[in-house]
Amino acid sequence: MVDQPHAEMQRYAQEQVDLGAQYYEQGLLDQACEAWEKVPESVPDQYAIAHVNIGIVYDGQGQHEQAIKAWQKVPESETQPYAVAQYNIGSVHEA
Repeated sequence: MVDQPHAEMQRYAQEQVDLGAQYYEQGLLDQACEAWEKVPESVPDQYAIAHVNIGIVYDGQGQHEQAIKAWQKVPESETQPYAVAQYNIGSVHEA
């Protein structure tokens, strides 16, 4: 049996990640980040994706410290996004 509140939270998180991606593709970066910021930490896979994306937006705007802060929020338990975030942090420090 699926835990209904968890399933609803997972669905909400996925919707926010998708909405952020749509905004991003339209060049609406502030709205994209706002959608991604709504992804709850209790859904770590989506939370990780959202914060990798937020960091990419900030980095692209030259806001490197904000980008690093976003990438540092990526949970280590989410190995692939965590690796991307750590690589991106290293790239910012090298620049």
